[in-house]
Parts: sequence; C-alpha cells; structure tokens
Amino acid sequence: RPCSLTVRALKQQGLANILDDYAMAVFGDQVVYLGGKVMAEEDVVVLHSHPLEGATEVVPGIFMGGIQAAAAGVQAGEMQADEFRFFLGSHKWDDPCQLSKEVREGHWWPGAASRPLILKHCMGLPNPLYLELLDIWGGEYKAWAKRELSKRSDLEAEE
Repeated sequence: RPCSLTVRALKQQGLANILDDYAMAVFGDQVVYLGGKVMAEEDVVVLHSHPLEGATEVVPGIFMGGIQAAAAGVQAGEMQADEFRFFLGSHKWDDPCQLSKEVREGHWWPGAASRPLILKHCMGLPNPLYLELLDIWGGEYKAWAKRELSKRSDLEAEE
C-alpha cells in the first residue's frame, strides 16, 4: 500500500541508499509503497516491467533492481518515472518452509495477478488494491472483501 513518503523523504531519513544523486534527481518525487514489516535500508526495492541492466526478473515480466539503468532510461525519454514502484520493507522468513506453513494456516492467500495489476498506481483508489484483487477472485474472497469494507468507514463499500 502507498505511504505518505516520497523516495526523497526516505533518503532524507537515511533510507533509500540504493539511489545515488543521479537516480534521486529522477525518482525523488515518486511515492513509496509499504512492502512489509521488516524495514532496513537494503529493503528499499524498485519493481518495474523493464528488462534493464542490473535488474532481476522475479516473476515473468516483473523485474527488481536496475536503478541506474532505469534512471538513464527515464532521462533519455525511453521510460517514465512513474513506471517504477519503490517499496520500503519486506516480509522475510528464516525457515524456507515457513511461508508454505503460513499459507496452509490461512495467513496468506497467494493468487495470480497480471503485470498491469501488480504495477498499478494505488494512490487515489477508492479502496485498497488487495480488496480489489479479492473482489476479482470472487467467491469466498469477494465475500471477505465485502465484510472488510463494511468494517471501515474510510472506504467505499459497494452494494
């Protein structure tokens, strides 16, 4: 989910050290999304859909890293700065089986999502993206999303 900070604000707080001055000039005004509970400067990551030098494909069509090549591409007019999503924090598991266990216990609901949905701008949405996803999945997930919406006065419940 998006937070109230920009990449520049993170850098001023001593985070976002993956960005040098050149990359900061390009991406400093981009919104930061919260990626998880583990917060550390090395946990500021950038996700995008470009197979850039220095980037790693984490799932088909979604890449992580390559910030210098990204900044150069934006400066050259080949890409737009808002095509890149910056995340602070992550979820990490020490035990390689822990995530599978948590999925079995119902703590996580893994599901497929398209590249445009994964990289969707979340600022200004009437409801959090995860509730939109659950609504798309339908069935029990849609019912859960509707219950969640009904509990929150800050969100728009649909009839």
